[in-house]
Amino acid sequence: MSNGGRLNGPTNSVLDAVARQLSRPHGLIGRSVVARMLDRGNGAMIRSAVDALRVAPGQAVADVGFGGGAGLEALLAAVGPDGRVIGCDASPDMLGRAESRFAGPLRDGRLSLTADIADLADAQLDALMCVNTIYFVDDLTAFLRAAAQAIRGDGRMVIGIGRPEMMRKMPFTRSRFTIREVDEIVQSATEAGFVAGEKLSDSGGKSAYDILGFSRI
Repeated sequence: MSNGGRLNGPTNSVLDAVARQLSRPHGLIGRSVVARMLDRGNGAMIRSAVDALRVAPGQAVADVGFGGGAGLEALLAAVGPDGRVIGCDASPDMLGRAESRFAGPLRDGRLSLTADIADLADAQLDALMCVNTIYFVDDLTAFLRAAAQAIRGDGRMVIGIGRPEMMRKMPFTRSRFTIREVDEIVQSATEAGFVAGEKLSDSGGKSAYDILGFSRI
């Protein structure tokens, strides 16, 4: 079965269930187990992405596909009390979990949440990050075009992905995941209105992930 498809058989049904939770965490398992697992497992990549964004206090930023919310927490700390963070996630359960976890920032207006990246249009963001999310995007160019519309002319976008060669070795990625090479991501970003990206986390090929940085000008 090719990437992005569905798997059949008892073992494959389990793998598909795992992929389904990773693509859109849901239910009690999604809220209590998968969300925490995403925060822990993606921690290093999230920290690298936030560093690559070069966020300054008072800026407006977004995390698209925030999952358990570790990225939102890091961005709220980075922009400080005068900044603004938008969290975007397609999972109603992750949105609900974030509403509870970040009740304070939501109440004081430093954080807002949405399910659709199209809602970010004209948000005048200084920066946007997307970590371990684009595997679940069918039309990447359209997705990145929506991101470009949300970012100021001098703004920045960072995409974090697992190294494609490593991702393909994980059995559950045969279902629901679309694994793209870095060159394909860069091409889609360029078509969407970004300047060709830079790979920021090569580490001599030792890192398990890539952080890709893009600018609007």
